[in-house]
Amino acid sequence: MVFRIHSAAQTALAFALTYVLAFYWNLDRPFWAGFTVLMVSLPSIGQSLQKGVLRMFGTLIGAAVGLFFLSFFVQERITLLLVLSVYMSMMLFFMLANAYYSYVFFISIIVTLIIVLMGVQQPQDAFYLSVYRTEETTLGIAVYTAVTLLFAPRTSLMTLRSNMRSLLEGHGALFGMNGVADTDEKMRRMYGQYVSMRDMAETTLQLVPGVRLESYQVYRYRGAWERAIGCSAALLEAQRQWTGTLVALKDLDVPALFPDFDARLGKLGHLFDLMKAAGQEGALAVEPPDVGPLTIDEKAFEALGSTRRSLVLSAQGLFRRQTELARTLLSLSSALLRGDPPPKASGRPEARPRTVIQPQQYAYMSQMFVIFWATVLLWILLDPPGLDTITFLELTILLGMIGIMTGEDKPLSQVFTFAGGIVFAGLLYVFLYPLLTNIVQFFLLMGIFAFLMTFLFPRREQNFTKQAFMLPWMSIGNFTNAPVYDFGQFLTGSAMLLVGISVISLIHYLFFMPNTQALFLQRQRAFFGAAEKWLRLLASCPARRASPFLRARLFVWRHRTHFLADEIALLSKKLPVTFVKPELARIFTTEIKDMAASLSSLHARLKGRAVASPCLSVEAEVAPTAPLREQLEALQRMTGAFLDALRDDARAEGPDASTQAMIAACGGIMKALSNTLDVMRSLPVESEARNRF
Repeated sequence: MVFRIHSAAQTALAFALTYVLAFYWNLDRPFWAGFTVLMVSLPSIGQSLQKGVLRMFGTLIGAAVGLFFLSFFVQERITLLLVLSVYMSMMLFFMLANAYYSYVFFISIIVTLIIVLMGVQQPQDAFYLSVYRTEETTLGIAVYTAVTLLFAPRTSLMTLRSNMRSLLEGHGALFGMNGVADTDEKMRRMYGQYVSMRDMAETTLQLVPGVRLESYQVYRYRGAWERAIGCSAALLEAQRQWTGTLVALKDLDVPALFPDFDARLGKLGHLFDLMKAAGQEGALAVEPPDVGPLTIDEKAFEALGSTRRSLVLSAQGLFRRQTELARTLLSLSSALLRGDPPPKASGRPEARPRTVIQPQQYAYMSQMFVIFWATVLLWILLDPPGLDTITFLELTILLGMIGIMTGEDKPLSQVFTFAGGIVFAGLLYVFLYPLLTNIVQFFLLMGIFAFLMTFLFPRREQNFTKQAFMLPWMSIGNFTNAPVYDFGQFLTGSAMLLVGISVISLIHYLFFMPNTQALFLQRQRAFFGAAEKWLRLLASCPARRASPFLRARLFVWRHRTHFLADEIALLSKKLPVTFVKPELARIFTTEIKDMAASLSSLHARLKGRAVASPCLSVEAEVAPTAPLREQLEALQRMTGAFLDALRDDARAEGPDASTQAMIAACGGIMKALSNTLDVMRSLPVESEARNRF
């Protein structure tokens, strides 16, 4: 509570000082300077500086692009608007593709939008408008930075170190949960631990760019810090997959399959204990011990079927990956937490498979394009009263951008939240603003407003609500050093702002809120169909795989499979509890993502490989209307044939790292298929619906 009050007071002081200077210098739109202060106010000086610098770059890029568009298309307004809408969609793509520079792209969209739309009305003033926006943004950044440095130079270095220690302890806790007897209790506890650690890893990674501006050690070894956090995230995924594989092997005698299972597991547990100790204050340097691989009993292994064999091989590979990642993480984290130079990276980092475009990127790009043109048509055809018509266009598109940036996608919630913000602004405008008798009282009112916004909405998930309460008061009031009170203008402006957010919500409801259950069932069938086609192409002979046509088909099905896996993950979060239990949907989602990752690993190893590669004659394709269970069983048989061929090649040519990696990838596919079938058997629905799922 004390920290919230302190942070809110600091922001309020910076906000009021910004308006003082904006009025003193008679800036065109003081609103943008004050808005900048509220946007860059973050818990530490490093984070605020980082966001301020990104906002500055975004403003400069947006101003330059806006002037460029106006210089070429100012006489062709429809062409200008078309180019602007395409540019906004492209920037949204880059914003979602690059987490570090996402704020640059977001601000560049807003500034370009403002300059182009105001330049349509006043093309002769376009250059001055771009200069004004840059001045106002710079003022907000400079004032907030100065206030922070003078009164509260907080840093996030201790938070970064504390989070790293928590991650090290969390890995050991997750490893210890393997001993819980009850399977359901184990999975619930482990999933809760996994989710909390995954979120912490993401939060910790976001701290690094800001802390590097506060600490020379983090600045110098930023790559090592990011590598350590990435290693922790990869180890977390390996631990989750290891647990899923053990669950799939629950009917087998695991110690009989792995004679040294208990001994190796004990050594791995000791490694996690060393990681926990390395996070303690004053810990000494420690050399990560060698754990050694799990060895397989060949006699017991040969007695298994192809599905179980692949699961055993997957378990062996995941154990090896856990030990490698844990040793790397121990070396990096112990050095970084002590302030010592970290060890240099060995080998090349693994390439993370990505789709050409993510489902979220596609959805937001198309949503922004539709919102832009719907707003433009409304502006052209109706010429809404109350606000300057260009201002209506600016604010409506800006509201759509804020909804996308904050992740708020509930139409009614958007409308009611902004309605609450407009009512709040109306109360201030009607009952408090007319009582002000001098400029000092106005600055005091603005400071109190900034204090309330920062104090009441401190969390990241409250950003949309914070914007909904900020924008009506600051934008519709349009306060300058020439005070004007016009209730009629404020009332019609508020109505048009509400119309704008209603248009955005209606577009989202009509075009971007499908029947989630039906779409989920459709996408999961499409996913397994795409995975089957991808696997069939991978089973082709090496000479055929080298052809450009087949490579193009491989590219298409690879990215189609990953796209569908990501889309299913998004849809699963919106499924009602009456359709499927949330824990079953989570398991299903993680398994198909693991399957897509294993297919990518197999693809990467086979790419350009001309020897020791299987050349399989696979069975006929399953009919598209066949039950989903038949699709999964056909995929199991194909993967089993792939695995047998790889093992035969390994026996004939001798084992090598590439072949072992492909065998492990096949094991990962089989693990995902086996656990998916288990999920289907557990669904509390009718048999017909179970077949569909």
